[in-house]
Amino acid sequence: MIGNGEVGDIEDDCILISYKEGIKKTSISLKESWNNIFKKTKKVKVEEITTPKENTYSTNGVVPFYRRVPDTMFVVDEFKRTLPDCTAHFLTHFHMDHYNGLSKSFSGRLFCTDITGSLVKQELRVNPECISTFPLNKTFEVNGVKATFIDANQ
Repeated sequence: MIGNGEVGDIEDDCILISYKEGIKKTSISLKESWNNIFKKTKKVKVEEITTPKENTYSTNGVVPFYRRVPDTMFVVDEFKRTLPDCTAHFLTHFHMDHYNGLSKSFSGRLFCTDITGSLVKQELRVNPECISTFPLNKTFEVNGVKATFIDANQ
């Protein structure tokens, strides 16, 4: 505990760094903590982040690396720039910034949770034959790759 244990007794937004028997209790301000984190981060050139990987070019733009599942032909939450040889699309949840570009003309293979699948069918009118739904926390396989949808409280 920091201070005498009273509610609201923490001063200067302190963070407990370590507290074990025989080790002195140490605390630093929240600002100091963040400064320490940023000192340790590696500076990355923008080109390293935006340079597309192999097979990321589509007929309508570049699929960002963070929307690709490495070593597969799967994409996640990417419907505006689909790959011609994409074998699976995953939709994590039904928020517009994730399903943007998905429409009733979609003809690929879509994998999502039961709830998201219902919303895609009802609101976007995607062909139900294109949609495979799975309950949360149940592992399933797509082209030899195991996947599990988990609740991210999103």
